[in-house]
Amino acid sequence: TLTALSPGANYQSVVTRHGAGGTAYVGLKKGTTPYNNGMTQVTNVKNAATALGRTARVIAVTTVHGESDSYAGNSASYESYLVEWQEDYETDVKAITGQVEDIPMFTDQMSSYTGYLSATSGVPIAQLAASENNPGKIILVGPKYIFNYSDEAHLNAASYRWLGEYYG
Repeated sequence: TLTALSPGANYQSVVTRHGAGGTAYVGLKKGTTPYNNGMTQVTNVKNAATALGRTARVIAVTTVHGESDSYAGNSASYESYLVEWQEDYETDVKAITGQVEDIPMFTDQMSSYTGYLSATSGVPIAQLAASENNPGKIILVGPKYIFNYSDEAHLNAASYRWLGEYYG
């Protein structure tokens, strides 16, 4: 459950990035270098906040992902990947920050598989199912088929900006 922010309160935000482009879930999950980098970033933010007399908490994790698992033939397992990913982030981040609030994962619904001459992919359905089956934990921001692509897999700059607005 997301908690409401207090009106008029003084909040500071930190946004970090620790993904790896073109990488399937197996290369991003708990125990991998990108995941460990994310936990190091959480630790660094907590330490900096503590040094400033502030409290650090992670309010959400975002993931723009799915294409690499679609092509690796893992789409049937993708819903379980998202569930595991969100649970691992929440458990490990809470251990670092000491927070009690849930940490939802925001994701979108990939649609670029047709650019690679594939008529279907199970990943978009898995992304929807993960959101429907895990309310408040996995939040589907929306589909990406509504955006313009610069190639078969990547949105153009304007579309990434719009996608960012949807995440916001």
